[in-house]
Amino acid sequence: MGGNGADAADNSGTNGGAGGAGVKGAFTVEVLTGGSITGGNGGHGANVTDASDTTTALGTGGSGGKGADVRPEAANNGGTITDGTNGLDGVRGAAPVVPPEEKKHTVTFTDDQGQNIAGGSSEVAAGGSIDETVFDKMVQWAQQKAQELNKTFLAWVDGANKVYTKFTQILTDVILKPLFHDGNSVSGADGRTIAAKDFTVGKADLQALQEETLKTLADVKAYGPAGEITEIAVAGLDDLKTKTDTKTYKDLISFSIGDGENQLTVKVDVTITDEAVKFPVTIIGRTAHT
Repeated sequence: MGGNGADAADNSGTNGGAGGAGVKGAFTVEVLTGGSITGGNGGHGANVTDASDTTTALGTGGSGGKGADVRPEAANNGGTITDGTNGLDGVRGAAPVVPPEEKKHTVTFTDDQGQNIAGGSSEVAAGGSIDETVFDKMVQWAQQKAQELNKTFLAWVDGANKVYTKFTQILTDVILKPLFHDGNSVSGADGRTIAAKDFTVGKADLQALQEETLKTLADVKAYGPAGEITEIAVAGLDDLKTKTDTKTYKDLISFSIGDGENQLTVKVDVTITDEAVKFPVTIIGRTAHT
C-alpha cells in the first residue's frame, strides 16, 4: 500500500501532499487472486479557520496515488488494484468533517513449511471475518495436503495455536498455518469440529482411567464455530473398564461436542494390551461430565 499524503496545517495556505503509489517502477507486476495493491490517499488542503480572513489562500487536496504505477501495465489475475482517494480541498470557516479511515488487517495463509500459499491472502476490515471464498479455497488446499501426508486437516491456527474459522473476528494482522491430525475428524455446517484417534491402553491401567485420560490418549481436539475451545463429552469409559480380553474393540469410546442438531460425535477404536502404555500430555478442550 502506498503512503498517504500529509495533511496541510490550517491557515498555512499550502496544499495536501500527494498519496504514494502502491507500487511504482519499470518492472512486471502480477496480482493474483486474494492479492491487492492500493495507492495512498491524498492529504487534505489547508483550511482557513477565520471566515473573515480573505487574504490567506485555501489549500488544495492532494491527489491519491495510483495503485500500480508500473510499465508494463500490471496484470490483474483475480486480485484488486485500487487507486487512493484525493484529499479534501480546504474551506474557509469551520473545517469539514473528515470521515475516519477504515482500519484493515491482513490474514496470510502459509503451508506446513511456513511459505505463503498462492492466493492465500485476505484483507479484512478490523472486527470483520475472513473472506469466505478465500477461506474455503484454503480449506480445500489443506484437505488435499492432508491426503498427501496421510493425515486429517483439522483447522487453521496462528502461532499461538488459536483456531481461526470463517467466522472468527479479525483484530490484527495474522499469519495462519494448517493444523493436521492423525485421527478422524467431523465438522458441522456451522464450522465446529472435533477430531480423535484410535489408541492403545495397558490392561493393568483400565480401572485407573478417567475421562481426561481418554481424551489425552485419543489426542482429542475440538473447537466451536468461531474457533473457541469447547466442552468435550466422553462416553464408553465404564464399558471399557469391564473389558478383559487383550484385543482391539471397534468404536468403543466416543467423544462429542454440541447438542441437539448441532451435536458432533467421533468414535475411536481401543486396543487393550498386556504391556504398559505411556500417556501423552497434550489436550485441547474441557471435560463435560455425563
